[in-house]
Amino acid sequence: PPQQVPRMERVIYADEFMNGSPDYIDDAEDERLHRWREEEKDAERDENVEKNKAEDVKLNMLIAYLEEEVATNLLEAKARDWESYSASRGRVEDDDPCDGLVHGYGLQGQGALDVYVSEIMEYLKEFPYEKLNGGRVAGAWVRDEVVAPLFKGRWDFYSNRKRIGFDLVSFANTLNGPHMLLDRLRHARDSAHL
Repeated sequence: PPQQVPRMERVIYADEFMNGSPDYIDDAEDERLHRWREEEKDAERDENVEKNKAEDVKLNMLIAYLEEEVATNLLEAKARDWESYSASRGRVEDDDPCDGLVHGYGLQGQGALDVYVSEIMEYLKEFPYEKLNGGRVAGAWVRDEVVAPLFKGRWDFYSNRKRIGFDLVSFANTLNGPHMLLDRLRHARDSAHL
């Protein structure tokens, strides 16, 4: 027959166990508790891996978004028109409506462009780089080495604040010019299989 533990000792043992001072835990029970905690951690880790696999992000998502912005907003054509306009006027002031060439957000000219640039920068900043196939390291590389340096001096990538800003020509070139953002993202995608 199993050894009987007096009721009072069982109460004291249960009380000490619940209050965090389990003086009566033997090695076998300690091992079972340790093994149970490890199994819980493994199960949680497996859930996180499965969850992350389901949420894998492809660099193509960012590329497609930027290509659509360039095409939908006719950035290259508007940039050429902006260049012609600014050449005919000399220096374009911030409050110049630019003949309605750039408008939106209830603004015209440089004000509208600044809001638009801020919106694109916010999307670039908030893109889930850490969920790319290569994990956090690959995501940090894309964000910090591929994307952010292109805006240095003109716009603070991390705080999304204007420095000297962009005119429409320089912004369109930064997004879609040769060896600029879209080309660099495509190269990163192809070379690192992101």
